[in-house]
Amino acid sequence: MRRALSISDPYDDVVRSLRRLQLFIWIGIVVVWNDRPFGGWLMEKKRIVFILGIPRSGTTLVYGMLVRNQSCIGGSFKESQFYSHILPKPWALETFLTDPYFTDLLSAEEIREIFLRSDSHLSFFRNAIDRFLEREGKCIFVEKSPPHTLFFRRIIEDFQHPTIILVERNPAAVVNSIVRTRWSILASDRLPGKLKDVVWLKYVAAILKYYRYARALEEIRRYPHTISVRYEDIVTGAIDLRALLEEELGVPVDPLYVSRPFSPDVQERNYTLDKRRIEGYRQTMPPSMQRLVALLFSPNGRLQTFSSRLLR
Repeated sequence: MRRALSISDPYDDVVRSLRRLQLFIWIGIVVVWNDRPFGGWLMEKKRIVFILGIPRSGTTLVYGMLVRNQSCIGGSFKESQFYSHILPKPWALETFLTDPYFTDLLSAEEIREIFLRSDSHLSFFRNAIDRFLEREGKCIFVEKSPPHTLFFRRIIEDFQHPTIILVERNPAAVVNSIVRTRWSILASDRLPGKLKDVVWLKYVAAILKYYRYARALEEIRRYPHTISVRYEDIVTGAIDLRALLEEELGVPVDPLYVSRPFSPDVQERNYTLDKRRIEGYRQTMPPSMQRLVALLFSPNGRLQTFSSRLLR
């Protein structure tokens, strides 16, 4: 008995073809997703990472580790100081054409084009970041401006669930660095005559500046998208910061970057950490000021408990 020839239904052929096409599409997605050098960034959502911390805490160290990989990018080693420096300026094209941070990221033509389709300082900032990421083929923009620590609430309002990397360091080392490096103008610098040169007044002014920033740290630590790290733990190797950031951000991270990129003692390409910065403050900071800082900000200090209650 002869078997009857089966005639395939054209509809079935179409279904089989669509299933094959779907299979190839999924294979392509998997390949692209895992092949990050080729185009993994295309599959990832653009986002921004803010590196915050009290000035002189080691934010540049973490920034250097992040911007030297294939997924992240930032504004060189310039700080935007967007909330503290740009926002107070007039909403005008000249504000951005004359700002070194934006002129480093974008050409004058790009700045003009972005300004025309923006309606505020914030929208310009967001559009500029998107343009820069798109042009460079990156998925994560890294923003490091220690003054932004004071604008934490504005940041989480203006950006949807931003990742925060909070860098902390020994308070005495930070205060001493603020005085020694002259990072910014201190209140003592405005005193008349020789009073501005009185050492202990400089340290008191630096302590007040430290306290102003320290008030914001407790809230930042509680934010669910905060990655908290200590400078001393990075330098001594107590934590594997590279592995931590790769796990939290899902992107490869550059090896440990030199902790003093602008110091004459260290070359920029020297990938070693300057351990002298951990205890170096003891040689240059007056012992009385060391004890005062410890009394105010040490976890075991009597005033720290009272201070932490005020910060809540």
